[in-house]
Amino acid sequence: MLNFNLTGRLAADPEMSAYGGDDKPMAKLRVASNQPGVEDADFFDVAVFGDVAVRIIAEGHKGDKVELRGNGRQRTWTTDDGQRRERIGLAARWVKLTPHNPPSNVPNTAEQAAHASAAR
Repeated sequence: MLNFNLTGRLAADPEMSAYGGDDKPMAKLRVASNQPGVEDADFFDVAVFGDVAVRIIAEGHKGDKVELRGNGRQRTWTTDDGQRRERIGLAARWVKLTPHNPPSNVPNTAEQAAHASAAR
């Protein structure tokens, strides 16, 4: 089984989609992430399902920091012209979203919220 932890920024606004026979909500995320010491970003397509998908669609925007945990699955297929293709699909089961430009009076992470409470 392929498990992943991914931290990056949303490269685009999340897109709403649906899956299954009963059209359950699904969000499609495009996440950019840099390796330490590397200038170019890697881009990952990640699916998020259910209530978490609805929350990400409502709150997520391009540039927001995201931390994702989930699993992946490799898919293999043959194109119409006979070429073999492979792709790893990522499905996040846990998501933490931190707005890129939060309001200045609202803490945007648990650490900042704890710091603000301690300062009072």
